Amino acid sequence: MNFKINIEPEGNTVEAVPGDTLKSVLESGGYYFPQNCGGKGKCGFCRVNYIEDAPKASTLEVKLFGESSDYRLACMHKVESDCTIYVPPLYEAMISGKTIAGFKVSGGRSGFGIACDLGTTTVALYLVNLGSGEIAGQYVFLNPQLSYGADVMTRLNLAKAEDKRKELTNAIYLGLTEGIKKLLNSGEVSPDQIVKLLIVGNTAMTHLFLGFGGEGLERAPFRSPFERRGCIPFNPEKIGLTWEVGCEILPILFSFIGGDTIASIIASDLDTKPGLRLMIDFGTNGEIVLSKQGTIWGCSAAAGPAFEGVGMYSGMPAVKGAVEAFTDEGEPKIIGGGKEPRGICGSGYISGIAYLLKNREITPAGLLKRDKNKKREWIPLLTGDNPPRITQDDIRKFQLAKGAISAGIEILCGEADVEYAHLDEIVITGSFGNRIDISAAVETGLIPRINPDKITFIDNAAGRGAALCLSDDHHRKRALKLRQKMNFINLGEHKLFQEVFVDKMKFPTKY
Repeated sequence: MNFKINIEPEGNTVEAVPGDTLKSVLESGGYYFPQNCGGKGKCGFCRVNYIEDAPKASTLEVKLFGESSDYRLACMHKVESDCTIYVPPLYEAMISGKTIAGFKVSGGRSGFGIACDLGTTTVALYLVNLGSGEIAGQYVFLNPQLSYGADVMTRLNLAKAEDKRKELTNAIYLGLTEGIKKLLNSGEVSPDQIVKLLIVGNTAMTHLFLGFGGEGLERAPFRSPFERRGCIPFNPEKIGLTWEVGCEILPILFSFIGGDTIASIIASDLDTKPGLRLMIDFGTNGEIVLSKQGTIWGCSAAAGPAFEGVGMYSGMPAVKGAVEAFTDEGEPKIIGGGKEPRGICGSGYISGIAYLLKNREITPAGLLKRDKNKKREWIPLLTGDNPPRITQDDIRKFQLAKGAISAGIEILCGEADVEYAHLDEIVITGSFGNRIDISAAVETGLIPRINPDKITFIDNAAGRGAALCLSDDHHRKRALKLRQKMNFINLGEHKLFQEVFVDKMKFPTKY
């Protein structure tokens, strides 16, 4: 007899064969987890909350969640009875950074096109009316490859095995096929009206989409064999379209600087506007681009998923119940209101760490003072059996992430002989970028200390750039010329990176 798993907050139900792992059952029902440990119970990303009848916690789960917590790791428990669980709504949080508003491209052509931002975590599809220039529909979904690993290096490592590589490629083909159907239904457009499709993605996602692994990316000089090929065509039938549709992928510029960065440069006009302008795309892999009077420097910094709260003690997506910020008095601001937070999202961690710095609870080296129980942790609000907290390990993970980003910024500015004070603009984008607390980011040293009026947000610059290049050959030509304009900096091989990275892990000494 199959068991029933009731899932909150959606109220959905999935059936499970006795003995199946909870994680595999949830994934078969469309619930993906950003898994990094291969189902070994080490990364803590597949946490679910049992509303009732929680199974006995393992030693690892007690360490991760506390003795009284009803959180469990879905990969570590088999389904042995009916149950009701709460699954943190990753989907809702992730799509919020991918939708675009108040945006229109040049029209004057016939038919419709689809612009695709093929992200590591989420995939965003935009239906473009090529006649009017209007965005006729948007559909965002979690990348099905999430179940194989949250970051690109985990997936590329799996792709060394031919069978896994095919699984990864087929997963995104199936996801796009289904996503395109839903996009067309939402816009009431038939498949035969689609004439063009353009995909932008980072280097690893481009490789995996084309059926390749990490060829060229796994060892020095870390270069992709697709770098000099321009736009890459592919068979539209692989994603459920007819062969008449013109399908291509924006090119890979250098190493880990892919088509998504190209699209972001086009959307933010870094290649055309004068002055000194810095763009930061906050994500698992942070892309940083500096423009100086039309000449461009670029790099990619492996920040990891800490900015999204992933891997943190009380980390959760930016959805209802998450602490998104802290007041000057240390009081948590909870998404959706309420008095009992479920956890802390990425922006909440930055805000909380900034508060602790201001109150000298953290040293410049990152050491958190002990509380009254002699533990290096801060619990802002005592609620429930296992209230959300910021731990010493959380701070170290944040330091690693911010060290990578701020070191990339420092090195690019050094290569271009640019001082922070002379920057005319900082453009922030990415799924996390739109939620960032600028003042807290500055206080922690994540971004340079400049006039806040010089900071601009763009809601998914990669998606906007994809739509621009899809609809207008002028923008497509701009994209193809960027290789000649960009000076690529490989941080891993830069002589100063390790020194600057270690220094940038420290917090500012203002306090």
